[in-house]
Amino acid sequence: MTGIIELLARFAPLLATITAVIVVIMLVNWFLRRRWRDKPDTQFRFQLIMLALSFAGLLAIIVALPVNDALRGQLLSLIGILLTAAIALSSTTFIGNIMAGIMLKAVKNARPGDFITIADLTGRVTEMGLLHTEVQTEFRDLVTVPNIYMVNQPLKVVRASGTIITAEVSLGYDVPHGRAAEVLRKAAANAELKDGFVQVRELGDFSVTYRVAGLLEDVTSLISARSRLRAAMLDALHAADIERPFDCRATRVRQGRGSGLGRTYPGRDRARVRRARGTGGETGRCGTGRADGARREAGPPRRGTQGRGGSEQGAGGG
Repeated sequence: MTGIIELLARFAPLLATITAVIVVIMLVNWFLRRRWRDKPDTQFRFQLIMLALSFAGLLAIIVALPVNDALRGQLLSLIGILLTAAIALSSTTFIGNIMAGIMLKAVKNARPGDFITIADLTGRVTEMGLLHTEVQTEFRDLVTVPNIYMVNQPLKVVRASGTIITAEVSLGYDVPHGRAAEVLRKAAANAELKDGFVQVRELGDFSVTYRVAGLLEDVTSLISARSRLRAAMLDALHAADIERPFDCRATRVRQGRGSGLGRTYPGRDRARVRRARGTGGETGRCGTGRADGARREAGPPRRGTQGRGGSEQGAGGG
């Protein structure tokens, strides 16, 4: 009987501690669930409080164990080592995001209000925190980007002071360069761009590629400014009666009669074939296609052309 009483007295503090821990956790759980029942955004706070209480209860139970001080110290050291290892293994990304956030704050290559492009994401920075950065896209969606991702990827920043807006268009060789540059600069001015300029980007086989650019001072309208510039270029080209050329590397030549119906010829031989057969092509010339309409208004081609060609071929054969 005396042994049972001594055993109960020895384990009484432990039993009382376990009971107190269970009761406290259950009461806190009931109280918080009742208070935050209609607030789903407090779920993280609730879980964090319950995790802290559970860890504190575990430490209280270890302290209340009926063991000597040396063994109790070893148990507490073991719990500390396990906790440290768990944090070290699971917080690599966590610590990395914190260090990346500090680096972004120190370098100051981007700040709230700037338009950025990182990988395939383009938008405006709305918030920069210690762990993540929020970017608002052109569809007004908020995208959360980890800071470590922003450090590891090339970051293109559009400053709030202004940026250059560009657009390209291909025009035929029949349009003089001076006229094209004047029309495109006027389009840049109509698009509310400052100091517009025009560059010749490429001399192609059938067209010249121009790039028109200008300074956009109000970067809040960056997304719509590109579309506005292209629309202004389209209106300016239509007003100047300039048409964009099509690719005429191969043109189908129509022929009323003969074995060459439906045959395809290279663009540089189209005019030669048309003169030899005395018939019009689908288009008058590579570019705008206006000469074909003028030829149809002038009437059918002369018959003597094909005859002369045939006679010349016969003379040559003779």
